[in-house]
Amino acid sequence: MTRNKGNLPKKQSSGSEQVSNKSDLAYLFGSETRAFVIWVLLNHPDHGFTQAEISRLTGKDSKDVKRAIDILIQLDLITMVKGLSGVISPYTSDGRFDPEGAFEEHINREIQTSGFSKRYYLNENHPWIPGLKIIFNNSYLGVIHLLQAELKAFPVEKIKPDVAFVYGSYVIGEETVQSDIDMIVVGCHDRETLAEIVDNLEQRIDRSINYVEYTCEEWAQALKEEVDFARSIMTKPKIFLLGDNEKLEKIAGT
Repeated sequence: MTRNKGNLPKKQSSGSEQVSNKSDLAYLFGSETRAFVIWVLLNHPDHGFTQAEISRLTGKDSKDVKRAIDILIQLDLITMVKGLSGVISPYTSDGRFDPEGAFEEHINREIQTSGFSKRYYLNENHPWIPGLKIIFNNSYLGVIHLLQAELKAFPVEKIKPDVAFVYGSYVIGEETVQSDIDMIVVGCHDRETLAEIVDNLEQRIDRSINYVEYTCEEWAQALKEEVDFARSIMTKPKIFLLGDNEKLEKIAGT
């Protein structure tokens, strides 16, 4: 763990281990979209998702998601179930209270539009699932998920950070198995508790987490004084673990 208090982090060298700007998961699965689809379903094994929902959750193009789904179905990693979509109102289209008639109308609409909504589920009985969980939990997707969960579970008697986010290689898809995680934490939080959380997580994921801590006043002052690092961070891609960009901008204006 590298811990800084309102200071510029050490510059990371690009290193010969970085083979491209694609993530390791993209190389392993042949497609980042395919990896993202698996990740969504692994984290919600009891939930069925439509193609549109998966596209929204992963941020990937719907056509790419469809191609990924088709391949994963062929591998028997996911299954497709047709069912009714949405909430069925007890009122018919002409406003009458007629649950049976409304249900029949809903079925007819489903058949006419899509032949019932297709939902995709993880095949939890597939022999690859345990291994995939290990891979993803040690990937950047798994790491981010664990880090967010740990920060959200900050002890109630301790002061939680206002904002925390990851930036750098993990966010822009240039991470490798050797990459450290770069994180900024802003707020008047309990710093000893945060250090314990990070230490424990580093042992679990076997990766170094480099983080910089600011109070809200320090962060606002750094931007006011036009510190290059702080100003550049405001415009760079981030994955928020606590708070959001709106809250960060509000702190910056204090």
